[in-house]
Amino acid sequence: MYREITDGLWHDTHDHAPGGVQFRTRSTLVRLADGGLWLHSPIPLDDARAAQIDTLGEVRHIVAPNGWHDSFSGAAKERYPGATLWASPALRQSKKGLPVDAWLGQTEPPWADELHPLLIEGVPKADEFVFLHAATGTLIVTDLLFQIRYPVNTLTKMVLWMAGTNGGNLAQSRLWRSVTKDRAAAGRSVHKMLQWDFDRVVLAHGDFVEGSDARERTRQALWWMLKAA
Repeated sequence: MYREITDGLWHDTHDHAPGGVQFRTRSTLVRLADGGLWLHSPIPLDDARAAQIDTLGEVRHIVAPNGWHDSFSGAAKERYPGATLWASPALRQSKKGLPVDAWLGQTEPPWADELHPLLIEGVPKADEFVFLHAATGTLIVTDLLFQIRYPVNTLTKMVLWMAGTNGGNLAQSRLWRSVTKDRAAAGRSVHKMLQWDFDRVVLAHGDFVEGSDARERTRQALWWMLKAA
């Protein structure tokens, strides 16, 4: 069930095990100023979850934020047909059956003043958008960063080690280095992100980052991108 992070901000998680590697994926829910709900990276929405969400408000926007986090976006759109499904352009070719209403970065969202979107450029396979919830000083990311403190099995621990995201520290997967086509563009995007005022990072994979050092820890984790800018 969705649990409150702070006023107007909730999260819930879903466990999945591709090939035996067990990752916990987080979905984030934000209440907008008009009372509508913004659903980031949906997880499976059973009747119990949906009933709880309905007590919080009306889902008006669903966000598939990168080329890898869309598995349950179509089902969320079916459950909330009146909501606008916003998707990363990376999904345009790979998931042609996804019922997308608007593409991130190509149409100005009505919620952009509350949840500032930013594309991490130079990585077309991911085309990940990160978001600043200005009201709570919260940065919302998907696969840009990981902080998994307690891997659930040996295989997961090994995969995290290979990706450079083991040890429970805030880190970026080495996969980004192989899929980044324009490191300078990626670095400029991260530089823009770090100009934002935030003291909390909500990740799709791993524990939150909270405190006055959240931005500095983010900077350190993304050092190689910044170096290329």
